Amino acid sequence: MRSMLDELRRAIFNKGFLLAIVLVFMMYFVDGNQALDEYTSVLTLLDSITGLGAFTWVVPCVGALCYAGSYVREHDRGFARYAVVRSGLGIYVFRRSVAVFISAFLAICLAISGYGLYAYTVCGKVFYGELLGNYEPYAGFVSFYGLVVEGRYMQYIALHIMFHGLAAGMWAIFGLLLSTIWKNNYVALFSPAIVVYFKDFVLARFSLLPNVTLKSLEMGELYIEGVGRPIMLIIGVYLGMSLLFTAAVYWRLKRGIADV
Repeated sequence: MRSMLDELRRAIFNKGFLLAIVLVFMMYFVDGNQALDEYTSVLTLLDSITGLGAFTWVVPCVGALCYAGSYVREHDRGFARYAVVRSGLGIYVFRRSVAVFISAFLAICLAISGYGLYAYTVCGKVFYGELLGNYEPYAGFVSFYGLVVEGRYMQYIALHIMFHGLAAGMWAIFGLLLSTIWKNNYVALFSPAIVVYFKDFVLARFSLLPNVTLKSLEMGELYIEGVGRPIMLIIGVYLGMSLLFTAAVYWRLKRGIADV
């Protein structure tokens, strides 16, 4: 338990974690400030920003800056083999993957929440009642829109921030995986963004259900009625894929143990 806490401290209390928070906050600040006059509530502002341009593929990958490159740094310094021998490969991989996931999750959630608080100080409204018509007609078949119609604005915002954090955690572990194949820090940091950018060309082939893609899960835009089932689906997919990537990290290091 203590070693897990030490791993988490290294993942969170470092320059990469702070850089990820600042970078995402600044991206929201630059694009969001242009819309503050038009979108007069925090909820609609966050909904609008996260569907724009680079936000659809950059933000989920910024979390890799926190700790995804940690294995490469340990490998280059000769510490990785010692850590594996001391704790065992399975524990080493599990502990590292959890730290990578949680640090990315927290960085993205803190950055978006921070911008949401800033936006509230400017516009002064969590939700602007006159914009209810943008959600009401779709509340019966689009997930989470019912929360807006019912006035549960903070729950809606919190869930969407969490979904972005889950996506960030998953892609950070993906970066960790690729860094065990190509032992380069830049691979760990930038490969998730490259893959996310190009995955839109093939997403339809891997959809779990009609109109369900990794991006729609992150945005919480599912054509599934209700709240409970969509939440379980989104959490299940992101955690499930994270576990698969973690298993792939274990398999990769086990096969190349002489090169750890």
